[in-house]
Amino acid sequence: LNRREIKVDPIPALERGREWSTEDMMIKKMEDAMAQILLYFPFFGYFIYSWKIREENKTIETMATSYEYLFYNTKFCEKLAPEEVGAVIIHEIVHNMFLHPTKMSVIQASNKIKYLWTIAEEMVTNAETIKLISATSGSGSSRSPFNLAGIPLSPFTKQGKPTKSKSDTGGHWYDPNYSEETALDIYEKLKEHFKEKAI
Repeated sequence: LNRREIKVDPIPALERGREWSTEDMMIKKMEDAMAQILLYFPFFGYFIYSWKIREENKTIETMATSYEYLFYNTKFCEKLAPEEVGAVIIHEIVHNMFLHPTKMSVIQASNKIKYLWTIAEEMVTNAETIKLISATSGSGSSRSPFNLAGIPLSPFTKQGKPTKSKSDTGGHWYDPNYSEETALDIYEKLKEHFKEKAI
């Protein structure tokens, strides 16, 4: 696997007096995004300072977290604007807050249709991420420094209809009608909507 690991340092550590590599620029981009997050959400330092950041281009298409690690795909992150990198990192922090990378979530997922359960977890995660991002907007026309990439898609609409083979459509799973529901509630409604049976 193509893996490079760094430990999060809130102070950029790349002043080396030479031309920066792609890895250097990616680390700086991640550090800048995390520093911005800490300005608005200092309590997220618990997760940020605990993470080891690892490049993972073979098995991760976007970003992912395992509590101990924050994995990122270089090509995905290179395409993102700074405010989008910050939003994706907040999204991964929310996964940790909701205990999604834990054994408890694995137990919850047992005997469920995997792709529908994944969508349900993504919907509750994005709903909370959007609430957090909205809280950083000032009054009037002040914009948030964070912005989720892609368009919001609801799996309950034709536009956002998922498939078993590929649930990632390039947008992010979100439906304001389900923003206050739990992953389990959304999963049951998805299962009913698609007339699926657990396997």
